Amino acid sequence: MLPEAHFWLHRPIPETSQDYLAPTYRYGSTQGGTLRPHHGVDFENERGTPVLAADTGSVVFAGSDADVTLGPEPGFYGMAVVVRSQRTFLQQPVYVLYAHLETIMVSVGQLLVTGDQLGTVGGSGVAKGGSHLHLEVRVGHNDYLATRNPELWLRPYSDWGALAGRVTDSNGQLAPLTNITIRSVELVEEDAKPFRRYLTTYVSETINTDEILGENFAIIDVPPGK
Repeated sequence: MLPEAHFWLHRPIPETSQDYLAPTYRYGSTQGGTLRPHHGVDFENERGTPVLAADTGSVVFAGSDADVTLGPEPGFYGMAVVVRSQRTFLQQPVYVLYAHLETIMVSVGQLLVTGDQLGTVGGSGVAKGGSHLHLEVRVGHNDYLATRNPELWLRPYSDWGALAGRVTDSNGQLAPLTNITIRSVELVEEDAKPFRRYLTTYVSETINTDEILGENFAIIDVPPGK
């Protein structure tokens, strides 16, 4: 029996902009060893693009992290908002972090409903690669070391899904940074190119698996079929 999915989060970017994930720096990856392990996912958009609340909840942080350690070091996420969801996962609180913002339109204690605008995309903090929204899911604590893969929390596009799995070594231990190719056997649409995505398993340090799935890779927006 499959575990119940927790696709709570709506897209934090309007569908009129790039509401899909950047494919080259997924959760738990290092972009070929050039960057530190990624604790979230990115939505690449121009500065000023609206950022929307992905779930209903209360704002617990809104502002600059210059004097607060939201990430691996102060000032890492720049202008950021953290929202505590009204729901819990396995009786643990769930937090959603929105980082590298240009502007913030909410304040601590404010209740946000899914779809409310909370700010705009920017490039504040350590936003390598240009303007984008960095999104994190944190379970249990609002802490950099408490993240989970947002691709298992964001709702896939209509009629598509998400895929999670485990790659292990001969001793049954999770194998880190293993290259994976995911492709569809059938064409998504007639005359369309075959679906193909490339990713790696998670690094072994500072990254967490889902308590139920125990995965070390996951990908959202996968078409139906084999």
